[in-house]
Amino acid sequence: MRTNLVSNPSFELGTDGWSSNSGVASLGRASSTDGPGTGRAVIVGTTPAGSSAYVLATDSSVTAGQWVAAAVRVRRSASAGLYVSLTVQMRSGSTIVATSPHDWAPATSLPLTDPASVKSAAFQVPAGATSVRPIVWYGGSAVGGSAPDGFVSHLDAVIMAIGESEAAARAALEPYFDGSTPSTPELTYSWTGAPHASASTEGPTPGLRVERLPDAGAPQAGITVTGLAPSSESVISVQVSWDGGRSWHGVRGAEHVGVTGGDFFRDHVPPLNVPARYRLVVHKGPVTPLRLEDTITIESDSVWIQDPLSPRGAVEVECVRTGAGLMLMTGTASRIVRRQVIDITSIEGSRYPVASVGIRQAPSGVPLTLRAVVASQGALIASMRDLLDVAGQFVIRGLPLDIPLDPVAHVVAGDVEEVPVVGGLLGFRNDWELSVTQVRPTSMRIVIPWWTYDQVRALWSPRTYDQVEAARPGTTYLDWSRDPEVP
Repeated sequence: MRTNLVSNPSFELGTDGWSSNSGVASLGRASSTDGPGTGRAVIVGTTPAGSSAYVLATDSSVTAGQWVAAAVRVRRSASAGLYVSLTVQMRSGSTIVATSPHDWAPATSLPLTDPASVKSAAFQVPAGATSVRPIVWYGGSAVGGSAPDGFVSHLDAVIMAIGESEAAARAALEPYFDGSTPSTPELTYSWTGAPHASASTEGPTPGLRVERLPDAGAPQAGITVTGLAPSSESVISVQVSWDGGRSWHGVRGAEHVGVTGGDFFRDHVPPLNVPARYRLVVHKGPVTPLRLEDTITIESDSVWIQDPLSPRGAVEVECVRTGAGLMLMTGTASRIVRRQVIDITSIEGSRYPVASVGIRQAPSGVPLTLRAVVASQGALIASMRDLLDVAGQFVIRGLPLDIPLDPVAHVVAGDVEEVPVVGGLLGFRNDWELSVTQVRPTSMRIVIPWWTYDQVRALWSPRTYDQVEAARPGTTYLDWSRDPEVP
């Protein structure tokens, strides 16, 4: 999240919060058509000016060690020979603790929308400083000095940001924003207090956001939902499409669920190696977030086979052998049957019967051949046997894209042929030969948690509640739902 510390940064409230050195320059406001708002500051030098002129904003709070960066758009109206410098001044009450060095440069006459009109400065907050203010200086040479008599300058779009380093602070200056910048599905802008009379923030737009989770094993997607009504329950669904939105499929555990404010969901079987488009559907609730969709592509070099109701029991399968998983063998998907139900009725007196045609069915009878090396993959062999013994149906993801199964294919196998004797040798290789048929998944309202309450309690035992809070300060409910582990 970025913060613009400057109040009235585009002079929508006239010159409130700004001042100039009296007797050297006067400060006013004019209408603007090329800035972020409707106003700009107009600075007019006296005749003769007599010394450097400046314009400064009110103080903003800072902490020693932070980096502060500021930027402003400034131009001269007609006064040739006008030089400009932007500094940030560190203070403790009314005492000046430090000021960033001057960097005098000729003022341009280009529009304020031109990048050449932007001046910037950065400085690290020294010990003892508690506040900072930006100051725009006007002089008559590369070392400052007296400003040209009667100069006229325009000032707009002031931003000041904090970072942990100079690079981070400067990066937070671009692009300019304030609390009235129009929000988008990606970013939301707001004032921290009264509009134009307070600091402003830029943060992620509430709604749906999807990420690849860092957990080991089969790839998973983390789905964060925010921006729902904070004090009443909304009923929502999260769905995923892997064909560009032509068809949508429910995410297990996120179908017609009640949520207050926000929640976190795990998609244990997201599509692999194709763009996965997720959407949020608000069935009931007074608030619908602005951001309702997110797209992610989760890459995987392996195929994954798993019981949809046992997310930690996935078995890795390789298309190119490295030894990490079972091997997908020649013969897999060598034929694919897609049946269609057709009823034919003969009509008296006609050579042509009438056909009643149903929808073409998902692939069936698809050969799947797997191989393991017994000496080095005994654990994988045991995992595969357990999976086939327990799972009523299982999910296959990450198959080569030219195999026309869905990227997330729920299948049943019926008879499973296991071949422990390969090439006349027992105990050297172990093969499985399956014929799988793609089916509708089991009820998506049946959910197996990735973490149980007892597992989380065991992770943090014997710490007290205060010790847990101290270990993860500022952690929200959604943070805990995403990752309850000890840092």
